Amino acid sequence: MSIKIRLIGDLRRFAKPDALDMEGGACTLQEALAGLSRQHPRLGRELFDEQGRLHYAVVLMISGRRVMWPDDKNVVIEDGGELMLTRFHTGG
Repeated sequence: MSIKIRLIGDLRRFAKPDALDMEGGACTLQEALAGLSRQHPRLGRELFDEQGRLHYAVVLMISGRRVMWPDDKNVVIEDGGELMLTRFHTGG
């Protein structure tokens, strides 16, 4: 099976289509983001800085539950689960 990765908002322009399937079944959040960054390097550069830190504006959710990086990097995304990525925006 696989996990579904959904990109919301402006992150969609860095990987097409905006909903991706990662084959191989269950994996950790860290493994999913590493695989996504390998498959879509431009997206990886939008998610992480040069030191490997997640950009502060990136919001991560696993199957509808907010997760925090790096505290939850070892949380398992179950086979058939969904990882959603978006960024929050501010301004007027």
